[in-house]
Amino acid sequence: MAGLAFSHPLILLFLLLAFSQFLDAVDFSRPRQPRGDLKVRLDYALATNGGRTKNVRNDGAHKWVFSSYLVFNEPVSSITSGQLRQIVSDAIDEMAEDIMQYRPREDSRTGRPQRLPGVMTIMAFDNEIILASSQKGSAAFLNSHPDSPVSETLDLCQTIWRDKVLAQDPEDEEKAGQDHLNERKCGEVSTFFQYYQIHDKKIADLDPQARATTVIRTGKGHKIIPGCGTVKNSNPPKDRDDAWGCNLLVRHANINVDYFLDDVEPEPYKLDQIAGGIKKIGQIQMQPCDANKKIKETWIMVFLDSVLLPAYVNDCDLIIVVDDSFWQRHQAHNGGLDVTDL
Repeated sequence: MAGLAFSHPLILLFLLLAFSQFLDAVDFSRPRQPRGDLKVRLDYALATNGGRTKNVRNDGAHKWVFSSYLVFNEPVSSITSGQLRQIVSDAIDEMAEDIMQYRPREDSRTGRPQRLPGVMTIMAFDNEIILASSQKGSAAFLNSHPDSPVSETLDLCQTIWRDKVLAQDPEDEEKAGQDHLNERKCGEVSTFFQYYQIHDKKIADLDPQARATTVIRTGKGHKIIPGCGTVKNSNPPKDRDDAWGCNLLVRHANINVDYFLDDVEPEPYKLDQIAGGIKKIGQIQMQPCDANKKIKETWIMVFLDSVLLPAYVNDCDLIIVVDDSFWQRHQAHNGGLDVTDL
């Protein structure tokens, strides 16, 4: 047979659909550089399971979380809650831009990426700010960390819920057994988990008390929402009687953050002027290369081609910061250095 002619319309349609899906497939071939001032970016190690699934081109097979970690020269207590609201609002916008660098599949109805997380949470404490989104995609990352302080606190919240339900109706085991409303994937969960990746002090023991809130994007802009498990549009927020969620987590004795609400008006800020200016912007990895180690980035100076350059190092890799438009990643590879562009 000299060749094969694809003349049947169903065959042509199948090939066209298959080819279009390949073109639309997510691209995790390399981590992309954050574009915004807050440096909000995909947690690439988490999304690709430490690089092991970077060639899997199905959006839903990955864990999508976006985050940033800011360290200031002075305590962030001087930053107003209105400024924190504006920061987290800007962060959710940066997330919407960063995700497009990975060519995600879009929802045919809304036109938005299917795996774009719905919320962004901020927590400000000491000299630090953590920004982290909710998780979209495969099973909750927290399922792999049952010994995390966040997992343990959520388990305690579940016990509180169970006791409350059974006190009202001892026969309602189904309701009493309900877990976190959003499968432990909320922005608050991501944020508190990242805190414990680099800190040992209980969040509730921070002095002054940590401030936190969560925003969503709406057709009218940005809106602060209370923790899930709250009656929608209740003011003041009222706990639901049919489900529980981060409404219990944020006020549990282990966490107990000052969670401010939508009555706080946004205020402008400049990163180089608030809290003495930025000392460092990085990212707290939720899935380190060595799961038994905590990840904390450390700034150093290194020589590259006889030039002294700023860099940060963690347990996973060494990032050489050349300028705002070009980074290089140096990773141990077969006893040598594997250099790839970010």
